[in-house]
Amino acid sequence: MCVLLYLSHIIGFRGNRETRNALEAIYVGAVDGLKICGYILANILAILSIVAFVNAVLSWLGGLANVPQLSFQVMMFTRNTGRSLVR
Repeated sequence: MCVLLYLSHIIGFRGNRETRNALEAIYVGAVDGLKICGYILANILAILSIVAFVNAVLSWLGGLANVPQLSFQVMMFTRNTGRSLVR
């Protein structure tokens, strides 16, 4: 809840809007909620794109270093299990 309140402060949503009736208040709240949802989805898409780019770069570098199976997933697995990447 605190995160959403902080995000609404950063984005500039104003909670003290004057609405004429309950239907308009519901509409304004729904539009603000959709804006926040859009921002969250855009951030998730950006993070996934960065992870995919890092994975592609690691695969390319692994091909140059004669370790074709190098990827972000392999690095995380070997870090957590202690197994070696090269047999």
